[in-house]
Amino acid sequence: MRSRLLVVAASLGGGGAERVIVTLLRHLDRERFEIHLALVDASGAYLSQVPADVCVHDLRARRARYAFFRIVGTVRRLRPSVVFTTLGYLNLAVLAGRGLWPRGSRLWIREANSPSASLSSAPRRRLFGWLYRRFYRRADGIICGTEEIRRDLVENFGAPGVKVKVIVNPVDEEAVRARADRDDGSVPEGYRRIVAAGRLTRQKGFDLLIRATAPILRRRPDVHLTILGRGPEESALRSLAESLGVRDSVSLPGFVENPYRYFKAAGLFILSSRWEGLPNVVLEALACGTAVVAFDCAGGAMRELARITSEVELVPPGDVDALEKAIENNIEGEKTGLGSSLLPSRFRLDAVVRQFEGVFLDIRNAS
Repeated sequence: MRSRLLVVAASLGGGGAERVIVTLLRHLDRERFEIHLALVDASGAYLSQVPADVCVHDLRARRARYAFFRIVGTVRRLRPSVVFTTLGYLNLAVLAGRGLWPRGSRLWIREANSPSASLSSAPRRRLFGWLYRRFYRRADGIICGTEEIRRDLVENFGAPGVKVKVIVNPVDEEAVRARADRDDGSVPEGYRRIVAAGRLTRQKGFDLLIRATAPILRRRPDVHLTILGRGPEESALRSLAESLGVRDSVSLPGFVENPYRYFKAAGLFILSSRWEGLPNVVLEALACGTAVVAFDCAGGAMRELARITSEVELVPPGDVDALEKAIENNIEGEKTGLGSSLLPSRFRLDAVVRQFEGVFLDIRNAS
């Protein structure tokens, strides 16, 4: 008998958490799982990538809090063996309604960022800190992408250590490299390329990246910076590039369905985040054979990654001068074609998906 799994997500926009969800939906063993997906709002760039055999339930709500009773109703109707959700605000909404579920439905939540870092600049951070401490312990299990996130949840938010498990993000290396090789001519040639990707928010630190690269771009007309993604800071970032005299050397093309061709064409990928969980874009850049320079930002993932691969170079968090020097030192190694994958083996698809299956099936000591 297959286990019924209900995945709950806000939407399938182009973020890292949504990428993890879609990867799992595509690769979980169909002989073991009957898969359902409940979306607060059935929209987003990744919606078209959901496999046809996944039953999608559109909750038709504008925000997670407005979907509270619809989530509860969906769980009561489907009576899944396990419910899985990710991202803190949605985790809290699902946890709050757990007492209204059928007894046999277990709940696993995934925390994508260090709560101490992500809540530090959030409105009503004290309230959300209290909610984390009150509700997270009610989950049957919590998945974290890094040891640092696990430590933060246990030490600062009272999550029971026995319930918190570290499972890294799965990367479909074969698919990433295949898509990176699809050159449609949209990436202009003739530059030494620096690339970054993510939602255009303060967290991602693209303002720091533009400040770090501006002196290089002014000196080197052969170097170009591309930042993939969209978000509320787009206008401010364009204005910053113009004020620093590098408007023509910085591209912000918005959300790109196939970012891997940009990763392939780049000589260097930059992670400039102020805080971060385990960023898929870094793992995917490594899979494309592109080396990474990153801030050693709050969340710990980059430090953990740098310990297992020399292809990730760290600079002190928020240090614009150090980031400029690291980029200058690394940009000389211009790359041609899709090099060998630099992705460490622990992030490869099969092993990570099996770990998720183990916790969903309640297999003790799943690895």
